[in-house]
Amino acid sequence: MVTMEAILEARRWLKSNGRQFTFVLTAKRLLLSVTVGTVLRSIKHHDSNSDQADLWDYLDEIALHFIPEFQKLAPIIHHVGKLTLADLQARQYYKCQLEFYDEVPRPGPITRMTPKKQNFMDEWDDPKPDPFESPFPQFRPSDVEVVFDDPSTVFDIVPKKVFVNGQSFFWKPSWAQEESKEVVEKYNKIHRSRIPPDQLLISRLYGVVVDSKGMLRGELYHWIDIDQTLTWRTIEQAPKDVREKWALQIQKTVLTLHQMDVVWGDVKAENVVIGTSGDAVVIDFEGGATKGWVDEDKIGTREGDVQGLERLIDYIFNDNCYLRLREKECDCEDYMES
Repeated sequence: MVTMEAILEARRWLKSNGRQFTFVLTAKRLLLSVTVGTVLRSIKHHDSNSDQADLWDYLDEIALHFIPEFQKLAPIIHHVGKLTLADLQARQYYKCQLEFYDEVPRPGPITRMTPKKQNFMDEWDDPKPDPFESPFPQFRPSDVEVVFDDPSTVFDIVPKKVFVNGQSFFWKPSWAQEESKEVVEKYNKIHRSRIPPDQLLISRLYGVVVDSKGMLRGELYHWIDIDQTLTWRTIEQAPKDVREKWALQIQKTVLTLHQMDVVWGDVKAENVVIGTSGDAVVIDFEGGATKGWVDEDKIGTREGDVQGLERLIDYIFNDNCYLRLREKECDCEDYMES
């Protein structure tokens, strides 16, 4: 549950052309506006996932008021030469304040952080990082190449497909050290099992990216040639025998993971992809849960995996499955709005 205290001490980052702008929103400042206080208190409290989404949506709306100032402080940069993850890191840090005049929000002071303070604004920073150990190879951000077309828009890139020594990988950044370490530990267990990849259909960790202090910055996964994601359209277009094959593959994968004491976590159709080989591949071991798939009191447990798996099997075979109908309804609403 998101409490008022958490809502009113929220922090949001926005990056633009190599600059990072941070909004530190506190109760004292936001409640100077009756309108903002009413909006924040209206955010639902019955479900943590929807609460968080509503909060971030509103913070994004607030950030829009600063765009003109950001464009002045962060002019377009034309990148020259090879582009790496290191090039995409923030070069300058700013702290922003929002003010209100007769209930109208306006950008307040934007203060550049000194080198001593800017680490505080770095979402990855940890003053006393624990030594990171793993059997997987470690790389620096400068080792990971990002392909680009337009040198004037490189900072708009959200890297996914990256290259290390000419080999392609999927890049997943780390936003929380402990969660990322838990993911890598799961892969450590999988690695120790020595089960061949063709016998365990999951996303495969290749290596990790760490900074100069040894902090985990993200993971590199072997690239999967994806044909499609497991959606209601994929399900309804697939013959029964193909759906049966996918269901058996997913069930076998979860059972094998549990035998290694590994919990999948965020069980849902979206975290199953169909490779070009036609096999169902389980991805995303970060944990958490999505509303409707796993009950809150079962998050991160084998029991939660079993519950999510039962609902996933129902999603695959039952045309009246609530989760499938909900997904179709959301897609229809998005189509109507576009």
